[in-house]
Amino acid sequence: MWRLGDRDLPSNIDFDGGSDWICLNRKFVDYLVHSDDTLVTGMKHMYRYALLPAESFFHVVLRNSRYCTSFAKGNMRLANWKRKLGCRCQYKHIVDWCGCSPNDFKPEDLVRLQSQTINHFARKFEPIVNQEIINLLDEWLFGKPETPLIARNVYWENVYHSRHDNGSKFDMILTALQSFSRVASKEQTVNDCEFFPIWRPEQATLYMLNDTFHGVLSQQEYKVIAGRTLRETIPMETYFQPIRFLEMKNGNMSEPANRLQSLAVGTSWDQKERIFRNIAGIIGPRDEPVLVHRWVHGPEFHVRIVWQDPLNVIAGMYQMKVDKTWVISFHKPKFNKPLRPGTWTVKIVFNDDITLGLTKFLVIPQNYYDGKEGVLNDVIATNNGPPAGLYASDYVVEFDRAANDTSERVVEFAKNSKSIGSSLEGWIDSIMQQHWKFVGICVSSERTGVKNKCIAQLPSCSNTDWSSKSPDPKSEVKRIEPNGYLS
Repeated sequence: MWRLGDRDLPSNIDFDGGSDWICLNRKFVDYLVHSDDTLVTGMKHMYRYALLPAESFFHVVLRNSRYCTSFAKGNMRLANWKRKLGCRCQYKHIVDWCGCSPNDFKPEDLVRLQSQTINHFARKFEPIVNQEIINLLDEWLFGKPETPLIARNVYWENVYHSRHDNGSKFDMILTALQSFSRVASKEQTVNDCEFFPIWRPEQATLYMLNDTFHGVLSQQEYKVIAGRTLRETIPMETYFQPIRFLEMKNGNMSEPANRLQSLAVGTSWDQKERIFRNIAGIIGPRDEPVLVHRWVHGPEFHVRIVWQDPLNVIAGMYQMKVDKTWVISFHKPKFNKPLRPGTWTVKIVFNDDITLGLTKFLVIPQNYYDGKEGVLNDVIATNNGPPAGLYASDYVVEFDRAANDTSERVVEFAKNSKSIGSSLEGWIDSIMQQHWKFVGICVSSERTGVKNKCIAQLPSCSNTDWSSKSPDPKSEVKRIEPNGYLS
């Protein structure tokens, strides 16, 4: 939504506003929905062109209608306001206005939640950010279970489903999932058991354990051949775990060099919750990577951030002043797209030649375009790096002088960047295996009547702790009790 300008408000209306967390009487709701009087129709028209109408529309109609004596002011909800974090203009690419938003509750907020005696609602809770606070509140409100709760500290979140997640937005996750399927089938193909993924993955799920991302689960059908003769098709779920690349070299250094605690690269950095919303870290050539760096307080000093692409090209070098009170900050370079696929390196350097820390991340070659496998022109346009090899229009190509394998990398990349079909898949799989580890596979359907020994020897997903098909009692809703509680 974009702001067009000022406008005059009706002079005979008593304007009011507040939270959009409100309770409305059924009669008033019926009046809002069905009434044709000028107040309701006029306010609907005016608020159709207003920002955040839910924070004012209901209040104004209530104050100016025949229901004006029936409202009660009361704050029955607790919001977790941390305005230094929540009031940031981080969506300027979408809107031209700024607002504030409450932060998610976390375990350190439990005492404050327990001390509220008149609140019936609280916001925000987000299990992908923190599941533990939800568990603690459940136990405080309803008591701890007599026996340990299965999957208490696990959270699964679906991020892709083939039925409705289509289009270019899902091209990179589909590219990654297809690679997982091929790698898993090769891992399982031993002796006289052969596994072949069929068509494409059905679903992808993020697997969180103890509020930490542990990997991606992918569901897909596989054709399983035993002894080259017995063939059966069955749905399975695979588990892949990311391999982290982080080297902190400043552990034995003195101040200020020892202030750096960690660094990580991802996309969709959420300044408010201080997490990458791209939880799985699946990055494609047209994404915008962000470096997040964490510090402890100490003397102010200057460092350089060096971004190095898979051909040892210095894609960018940036001077940065480290403030003495910094705890966490981020750096988002503006590179020409597409990024060159492969393993990238980011370093923080002090005094020109002292590396304080470095991390590596993967830019995956793209294989899908609007949900379909790309043709040669698509692939070359995406996987061949930036125009003229320049990540910035005013930048001269410079290689890392300490690297001794640049020539070999250039030759290999020239071949891979123009590959399609099985050759492209082979390139993708080879670098994916450097950044993702195959952990396991399970059968996600009943195996009654299955004669294939290769399937019979695999675990059932319902009995596999990490599987999204395993029991999750904390998320089950069975019935509504007479007292109104869900059980």
